[in-house]
Amino acid sequence: MTDSNRTQRSTLVSGSLPTDLVPTNKVDYAVLVPTGHKTDDAQTPPVPLLMHLHGAGSSCQQLIEEHRAGVWDARFDSGMMTPMVIAMISGVDGTYMDYYDGSQKWTSFLRDEFIPFCEQKFICGGTQDRRLAMGVSMGGFGVLHLCFGDPDTWGAVAACEPAIDSAFEAKNITMRSFRRANENASYQNTLCLLYTSDAADEEDSVDLGGRRII
Repeated sequence: MTDSNRTQRSTLVSGSLPTDLVPTNKVDYAVLVPTGHKTDDAQTPPVPLLMHLHGAGSSCQQLIEEHRAGVWDARFDSGMMTPMVIAMISGVDGTYMDYYDGSQKWTSFLRDEFIPFCEQKFICGGTQDRRLAMGVSMGGFGVLHLCFGDPDTWGAVAACEPAIDSAFEAKNITMRSFRRANENASYQNTLCLLYTSDAADEEDSVDLGGRRII
């Protein structure tokens, strides 16, 4: 594990978490800890946790570069965002799903191993109102799948240009690749969310499967 510090700024912690849920048996991660948040003091009050999922072809290096550029510090300083812990894993091209054949279990890794690890180690999250998620493209798909699959755990989700098949039911999805076919095979009899790029541009909120996203 390595720490990268900016003078009087947030701290960036990176490392690898061992797991039996993905083929590599470990997942690289980066976690940004806001200025003044003491993770070595049990009396420190928890701050929100933002689970930030990258798009296809990227990795947790994205958060490392954003930290170096001061992107999140600027948002905290301006009051745009409440200071919070921001976590990103290297999701490879797994689309953050549990594969039907059991070969990769990214949802299970996030839900059962990585998020509890972050909450304990970095004193964050722990309750629904302090758990947030965002992602772009493949990451947008990932956060919707993660949060809508366990809605009582998450307080808010933001999916930016999510890579989602447009259909009301999974049986109507056209399998565009063997990889997507493998991922979706377990969902043939379940309700699927409808989300299109046109809907994302509308000013009004869009109803997704009985839940509303702004």
